[in-house]
Amino acid sequence: MVSQAKSNIQLHQQLEQLARDAQQHPPKSKQRQIVLTQLIRSIQNSGKLYCKYKSNFPLEVYQEALQETFLEVCRKIDRYNPTKATVLTWVNNLLYWKFLDAIASTMKKLRQELSLDIPIANTDSCLVDTLASPPIETHPPYNKLLEYFDKDPEGLLQQKHIKDRPDANFRAIALRRLAGESWKSLS
Repeated sequence: MVSQAKSNIQLHQQLEQLARDAQQHPPKSKQRQIVLTQLIRSIQNSGKLYCKYKSNFPLEVYQEALQETFLEVCRKIDRYNPTKATVLTWVNNLLYWKFLDAIASTMKKLRQELSLDIPIANTDSCLVDTLASPPIETHPPYNKLLEYFDKDPEGLLQQKHIKDRPDANFRAIALRRLAGESWKSLS
């Protein structure tokens, strides 16, 4: 138990040192890229990345969020402040918000699937009658996702919320994003 705590402290110190080293090099410099690569690898190998609801969604959603998180770390390493959070806390918070974005992006892609109401030409170059595509609401993954968020059978999606704002929880935000509401209007 003591050795695990010591190893966690060493990990946090190593990540913080790498973050500080990256901040000391000019943006887009080779030295910064090298240190950022080391930082990302150390984070990946730490086993400390956490995304609470990742098992409720396809792996691709989590992978997209993780990739966007690492890009954000590289772009905004200068914004990292060790007095506010550890590197892992900062990265896990970024991952949380990128995961919400990935869910919204996935739902948007489902809405934009090929539609049958686009005119189709036959071999004589004449337009044929087209069929209306079924509304997105009939798409099974969309229905399943909405049903899960709506029911929240274990109440897990409502547990975490903005301080003094229980109405601003993961469930409420996700449902509004799935309905197409922008981050700006949500804020």
